[in-house]
Amino acid sequence: MVCQAGDRLRGGTTADCRDCAATARLVRGRCAGCRLRARIAGVFEGADPSAAVALGPFLRRLAAAANPASTLRWMQTPAFGVTRDLLAGAVEVSHAGLDSVEGDAPQAVGCCAPP
Repeated sequence: MVCQAGDRLRGGTTADCRDCAATARLVRGRCAGCRLRARIAGVFEGADPSAAVALGPFLRRLAAAANPASTLRWMQTPAFGVTRDLLAGAVEVSHAGLDSVEGDAPQAVGCCAPP
């Protein structure tokens, strides 16, 4: 753990999060956990209603991730692009829908191909 003064010398900002008041490294005044929860809430906004219901449990678990900074980085990968497409209604929330995008993001959806 680095004190606030040492963190500022390294170019970081450790202070109290404006949302949860936890002392942590901040980006735009928020800790990683609060940024993650805000990002997940933003993903829900404008989502296809049936897709949001189907993917709600998955996204709630993401929002509670043990390592929110890592989850935020993962949300910038093509693998999370599949989730965005599912929420937008561009890909059907089904096994067939995931099969249809496997070629675009094989590491994201290629987990259960028959032998």
